Amino acid sequence: MYLKVQQFLTEKLTALTALFSIITIYKTSLDDFITDILEADALATADTTGYTEAKQTKRAQMTELALRVSGGGAAYYKLQDDSGSQNEIFFNASEFTRANDTEVYTHAMQVYRLANAAGVAGAALAPHGITTTEVSNLNVKAQQYLAILELPKRKVSAKGAQVKKVVALMADTDDLLNETLDAQMRVLKGTADNDLFDEYEGNRGIDDNPTGGGSGTDAVREGDVIGATVIYIDLTGVTPTPATEVVIEITGNAVQLYASTAPGIIPVPAQPIFDVAIGAVTKTIAEFATLTGLNTVGNFLNIRNVGVGPSHYKITFTNVE
Repeated sequence: MYLKVQQFLTEKLTALTALFSIITIYKTSLDDFITDILEADALATADTTGYTEAKQTKRAQMTELALRVSGGGAAYYKLQDDSGSQNEIFFNASEFTRANDTEVYTHAMQVYRLANAAGVAGAALAPHGITTTEVSNLNVKAQQYLAILELPKRKVSAKGAQVKKVVALMADTDDLLNETLDAQMRVLKGTADNDLFDEYEGNRGIDDNPTGGGSGTDAVREGDVIGATVIYIDLTGVTPTPATEVVIEITGNAVQLYASTAPGIIPVPAQPIFDVAIGAVTKTIAEFATLTGLNTVGNFLNIRNVGVGPSHYKITFTNVE
């Protein structure tokens, strides 16, 4: 709904500005809110694709270097006759392989701690083929690996924060619409520019109800289509308003929806057919009429099951008269 109002203001900005110039300020505020909502929503729904692969890469890099430093360090401490440090710094490859995510980090840091203690920053390991840069890099790679391990937890926290941000932004946007734009646009009601008010109202999905809701009357059609058959519902008594939306919920099999002048009449190919997948979809009444031919081809809505088993449909027309 926010996007529909934004599009309306974009298209009618010149005409509206001529009537009340302050509309440009309101539009800028709405644009900013929508941009922030979309950005926060993108972060809130972001996934951790590639996390496992990245973790394995960092683990392999850390392990490879840790085993090299471990070997040089064990040789060094052997010459120092320090059997305790020799045993602590030496790891077999299998010990790294069997270790869980946290343990493998602990192993690497144990190697680093003892290697770094060999002379100044591990300089005493040089005769054994291990440079101070490699000792330092082991710590860097271990910290990079730890950061990867913590990523899912950080993602969960970040997503939670962004969800709260989306909720807060939507509340602020609702306030802007309910308390500012709705009131401002009402200035046009009953004037020569009433058509602009009607169009705004249709995109906004509101009427004079101060709560911002529609008429509150919904028309629901629900049932089953067994096998590859066609049933129909008569919508002659359902009168939509500009605020009407059509909520289609399908389970079982996908269906096709199309209008006709009489029950069960299969339309010719030139007439519109709306393919609806399993799940739920919402369309404005104008979109729905275009997709199905409703009120153009006729007021009977045909429902065709495109599968073999049963299909269940629930079609709700909101805010009807």
